[in-house]
Amino acid sequence: MFRADPKPFFGYSDNTNLLNFLYFLGLPAFHGVSVMVQFGRGGAMHPDSERSLRAALFTSGEFQLTSSAWSDRERDWAEPKFLETEPDGRWMLRNLGERGLLERFSAVLWARPKAWSLDNQLSSADSALAEYNPKALLVTGPDFGHTDPQVVLPYGGNVDIDPASRRITVTY
Repeated sequence: MFRADPKPFFGYSDNTNLLNFLYFLGLPAFHGVSVMVQFGRGGAMHPDSERSLRAALFTSGEFQLTSSAWSDRERDWAEPKFLETEPDGRWMLRNLGERGLLERFSAVLWARPKAWSLDNQLSSADSALAEYNPKALLVTGPDFGHTDPQVVLPYGGNVDIDPASRRITVTY
């Protein structure tokens, strides 16, 4: 049924398992935007969210992600030591590292937390990354996941990071 009439699926958070399922079936899936959060937002959808959603739905090819708020704090993207994470993110990073998965990535994108304090999270994240992949470029603060605005990422798709120009380009 899914393969006979494929439709793009958009979701995040609790829908990550469904995104993963669709990805392994070879069906289009996108991380981001939900009906009640972005479409039900008071007033109108944030312009950054709307631009990336329209690009994912109606275009193909490269799209440069933009945001009015890339980070809660200024970070040097060329300095691979900062990672903003959820309170238990240290366990996730450790688990990825122990399975040999973290070392496979040349870069890590970590979304901007919506309202959390970052000070107590950075030391544990720094430790995990220093142990398992100290060469990875760490980009902190993009607006995906539980953020507003929220940009759309192609699930399992290409994401190009240009630290010199501070650009993230996705291919839909």
